[in-house]
Formats: sequence, C-alpha cells, structure tokens
Amino acid sequence: MSLTVLTAGSLLQLRDLLVASALAAVALGALPGLLCVQAEKVLEVADDGSRDEAIELMAKGFEKEAKCFLVRLRQEKGRLKAAAKAVQALALQEDFPDADFLWKQEALEAAICKGRKEALVGLSCQEPRLHSRCVHGLVECNEVELAVDLAMAWNIAISMDLTQRLQDAIAKREAESLCLPATVSVIFLDQEAQVERLSSLLSADAIGFDLECNMSTSKPTLFQLGSVHEIFLVDLLAVGELPALAAALQEVWRSKMPKVGFGGAEDIGKLAGTFPALGLGSHSLVDLKDLEATLRAHQLNIGKKKAVQGISLSSIAEKYLGKPLDKSFQVGDWSRRPISKVRAHYAALDAWVPVKATLPCPKDPKVQSLFCPFIFSSVKISPTVFLSEIPSDSRR
Repeated sequence: MSLTVLTAGSLLQLRDLLVASALAAVALGALPGLLCVQAEKVLEVADDGSRDEAIELMAKGFEKEAKCFLVRLRQEKGRLKAAAKAVQALALQEDFPDADFLWKQEALEAAICKGRKEALVGLSCQEPRLHSRCVHGLVECNEVELAVDLAMAWNIAISMDLTQRLQDAIAKREAESLCLPATVSVIFLDQEAQVERLSSLLSADAIGFDLECNMSTSKPTLFQLGSVHEIFLVDLLAVGELPALAAALQEVWRSKMPKVGFGGAEDIGKLAGTFPALGLGSHSLVDLKDLEATLRAHQLNIGKKKAVQGISLSSIAEKYLGKPLDKSFQVGDWSRRPISKVRAHYAALDAWVPVKATLPCPKDPKVQSLFCPFIFSSVKISPTVFLSEIPSDSRR
C-alpha cells in the first residue's frame, strides 16, 4: 500500500485546483449543479484572503446558505472588512445589517492607537454609532480642537475638563499658525439673494479658490473663492443647483483676472463633474503648486518632478506669509450645517493664501510675489515658461 504525503506546496496546489475548477464551473454556468453539496468546503479551503473578488464571484453561483457561510467564515477569521465586502457583493445586507459597522469599529480603534486622525474621522462621518468614540478618540490623540468641533456638530457630550486643554490648543494654533486678518470679510453664501454679491469679485486683481468635499462620498460641499479683501464660502448643498449661482460663477470665471488655486484643476474638475451647470472652464487658471515647483527647480537646478516634493499650501504660506497653516480641520464632516466658526476660518484661509501669496505684502517689503507683476501684465503667460521672463534681481 502506497502512502501519499501532502506537503505544504501540494496543499496549495490542491487549493488552487479547487478554485480554478470552481471558477471554470462559474463560467460554464454549472456551479450550482456541480458543487452544491461541497460549496462550503470549497469556500473554506479557497478563501484565504489572496483572491477575495474571485471567491465572491464563485459564491454568487451558490445557494444563499453558502453565501452566508462565506460571510460568517470571514468574520470568524477576523477578516471583518472582507466580510462586509462579501455582504455587498452578494446582496446580503438584510442578513448582516452590522457588517459594515463591525469592520469600521475595529478599524477605528486601530486608527486611534496609531494617531491617524484622517482615518479616524473618515471612518466615523457616515456612521452615527461611531461618533462618540471618534470624538473621545481624537481627545486621546490630543486633537482637542477638532474633537470639540465634531462634538458640537454631532451633539456629543464632552467633559468640561477639556476647557483648559481647548483654550491651550487655540492659543497654540493662533501663536504658531497663520490666521486670517480681521480686515478680511468672510461671507457665508447659502441663499439665492446673496448670489449677486459675487459680482464684487469682478474688480479684484486676482481670485483665490479652494474646494471642500464630503470625506465619505467625495461630493463637493463648500466652494471657497475670493480676493485679498473678502472670501465667499459658497454652500453647495444649499445653492449648488441654483441657475443664478451658475450664471454668477461663470461671469467671474470667464473674466481675465488670474484664478489662483493649489492643485486647482482637480478642484474645478470635481466641481464641474458634480455641478455641470456651473460650467467652470480653465480661464486664467493658475496652479500655485506648479509655480512654486517651477521656481524651486530653477533655483536649485533640479528636475520638476523632484522639485515638487514637499510642496504644500502650508509650506507656501510659511515661506511667503511668515507662518504655516494649521491643517487640523482638513479632515471633518463638511456636510454638517451650520459650519463652525473655526472651520469657516480654516476654509477661508485655504482660498485666501493662494491669492495673498501672489501679491506683495506691504507689511514686509522683503516678501516678494511668486509671479506678480508678470501674471497680471499678461494672464496668458504659461506657468512653465514664466520664469524665463523674471529679471534676476526679482528672483528669491
């Protein structure tokens, strides 16, 4: 009698053979008849995490009981996100209503342990059952100001013991980070009657802009644009569909003054994709990130690809305006209304810095424009060639 010894390699080959056979059966439409009795065994052997999509495709050919077995199998193995994915793929939401919550809950704890505020907030925005843990997790990560902001938005009770920590956090931010000057007006535009006020931007030397989106859906929720004197926060959830807004923005956008953003082409693409009626084109569009990279490449005699590394709106603010930006509120629930005062301040700064950084700063004559007056004398100047036009005594 011969004895066959199955090595680890043999077992892997056997597993692969089973999966290949099952997938072939799927293609032939014969899976239910061929493998109905063995379905759970096949899933148990094949579902090792290396080919989740293929396993889900195979499971679609099984009876519902086997589909549910796959979800429970992944949950028992601790593969909660994969289990939730199977629930979606196999349309088992009624049988496993908490599958999505379970993996997010686990991931939230991991994000807290690692101090990853972006993941922490992103996981919680669309899941009310995680709001409280998110807020307290942010406190544990010493993101007190962000925690309080979200607690107010989500109606989460927080300890009064945080008062001093909050005051300290605010004082630290105001001392170390750039703040919007009190002379700059911030207008929250959420009613049709306010739309006509955008016409004041037609007399500006340049316009800065930025866009905030919902963290979970990536849908644009707030469009910020303005001059060095006033910033409009356009509530797209309230007025984004209004023809009057589309007309007003088109008039501003088709004017000749430069529209300065940081990676702005992507913002405009998102905006036009979600609100096609706005019809925003690329008239006089200037990318501050591209300009700074071009300037750095010229100064350091390096390639553009290397020069762009490490450039952020915060680094540009620090270089040209004296202080970096505080990015604590880059994450958050931008779909919640009303928007808090501190979050509105953050949003306004992201539109103000691009236009302010391109204008001479009267308080500090040493601070030079990145491309003024060249961009204003001819808005057709290409960002890729404008440096050749800059006299040597104007370069930083």
